Amino acid sequence: MPEIRKRRLGRTGFMVTEVGLGGIPIMQVDMDTAVELINYGLDQGINYIDTARAYKDSEAKFGMVMRERRNEVFLATKTVARDRDGAWRDLEESLKQLQTDYIDLWQLHDISSTDRWEQVMAPGGALEAAKEAREQGLVRFIGLTGHND
Repeated sequence: MPEIRKRRLGRTGFMVTEVGLGGIPIMQVDMDTAVELINYGLDQGINYIDTARAYKDSEAKFGMVMRERRNEVFLATKTVARDRDGAWRDLEESLKQLQTDYIDLWQLHDISSTDRWEQVMAPGGALEAAKEAREQGLVRFIGLTGHND
């Protein structure tokens, strides 16, 4: 089987596969099926995982595999919290559910309006938690996601 092509992920310097494993479809299957699918994807060479606190139990499902195979992937997750304390709670829960001690890319999710931007950037906003987490080594990179509503 041919190797999955890779691309550099932004300024991170990481070479990630063009095909990743996402939390939305993983949340739609039972735990056993999810673990089987995740392991199969990793066995095929996929090295990028993208999930979020908002994707129901997807972090727990990925966590079942991450406890054994964490070193094989670039792991991204997200928070929809807009304030520092809520984002910090989300990060703690993500680390627990994903069974890891760090996240490669932690994203402030769905920053698709000026109001949301101002909330996360304000004093006491979610960006404060992200910066603190990066300083403590809990997060390697910080990002933002947006959607067109």
